Amino acid sequence: SLVDSEICIRDRGWVQQLQLSSLKVETNKEETLKTNATICLKKMLEYRERLESMVKRSVEELNKETSKLSFRQRMVLKQMRRDQCGLDALVKEVKGLVEGNILSKLSEADAAKRLAIGTKVGKYHQNALKLRGLTVEEFQIVKQNFLEMKQKCPLKAEGSELEHSVISLSTQKDVFLETDFCEGLQMCESQYDLIEALPIVGLSVNLKRSDGSMINPWLVQVVSIARHHRTCLLYTSPSPRDS
Repeated sequence: SLVDSEICIRDRGWVQQLQLSSLKVETNKEETLKTNATICLKKMLEYRERLESMVKRSVEELNKETSKLSFRQRMVLKQMRRDQCGLDALVKEVKGLVEGNILSKLSEADAAKRLAIGTKVGKYHQNALKLRGLTVEEFQIVKQNFLEMKQKCPLKAEGSELEHSVISLSTQKDVFLETDFCEGLQMCESQYDLIEALPIVGLSVNLKRSDGSMINPWLVQVVSIARHHRTCLLYTSPSPRDS
């Protein structure tokens, strides 16, 4: 009966408890720890299978419904994929405990690295927020002020002098006029989420993405920038149609 966000919190809590137990476990109690880890792993694998199915189904449905994703749709997929990547890391850790890779057998440095897997905010997200210019709390205030201003002074749908993207045929104004734009913005917990998911119309770039770039944006490589000064719809995180 738990929602996905609550399940992620629950699984992370399980892993943290198992990790703390494995730090001080006695030799004669290792089997008990392995049994608890096995039970935890079974539940987590069941949820991972469900989450993978949800992501796949959502991408297929969106591809059928629209040729391009709205800001809110990108935020929904981003959150699902973030949960998916986080869950994969937790599953790997629990599998290690089941196989007998107990933290009490490791050096202090290696044990500390393993304990970090159970934290909510990864080091790459922390590095991104260090480049902020404003705190997450200040971002939330700015976000709410923007939403209030957008409601008081709505943009007019009539023509715009902004240049259209040669790929989506949209302008930046079109993005702001999306019916679910405000809902997508409300889903942004930090400026990191905003920068990662907000479509920005600008010069096209050729990017090389890897699976790791889903959780570590620093792994995205800029291969080249368009020589012709024509604008297109830019995304800073992978689209479901990216290969």
